[in-house]
Parts: sequence; C-alpha cells; structure tokens
Amino acid sequence: MGAYFSNSEAERSLKVLNATCGPVRGNIYQHVREHTDFFLIIGNQTVDGYLGIPFAKAPIGSCRYKKPVAADKWTETLDCYSYGPGCPQSGFYPC
Repeated sequence: MGAYFSNSEAERSLKVLNATCGPVRGNIYQHVREHTDFFLIIGNQTVDGYLGIPFAKAPIGSCRYKKPVAADKWTETLDCYSYGPGCPQSGFYPC
C-alpha cells in the first residue's frame, strides 16, 4: 500500500500548452511516492497542472439558471497558476 504526497509549493512553468480553447501556462508539481510500510521514498514524478481554465461564460443576465455556454476561445497565453474566485456565499446555516 502506498501514498502520494506533493510539495505545497508549485513551480511556475514557462512551457505553453496549446489547448483547444487557447494557449495556457500552468504549474509544475513534484509528486513523491512513499511506501508506508517501510517509510522509504521509492520514486517521484513531475506533473503539470493548469488551474482556473474557464470552461463557460459567466451566468449573468439571460444566461442565469440555464445550461452553461462555452467560454470564448483566446489567442493570448492564459496563466493558469491558481483557481479563480469562488462563488459568493451568504448567511450562516448551522448543522
């Protein structure tokens, strides 16, 4: 049985991925596989991650409460280093 761990800090990549929606640049994550029975590191792997790529237009106006509309394609490189803002929440609802 093994477990996967990742560094908390991601390294920013300069490599540009030409996605179908447009060019994006993301993070490089170093993942380490550790064998939990013996506590020995037996390997590592580098993984590219792209956070916050828009998949749909904002649901405002006539688009509110309807199916998502695909985001427009772009030509400039989009830096996808972090997630976009979360949805606003209101009120406190105790369990």
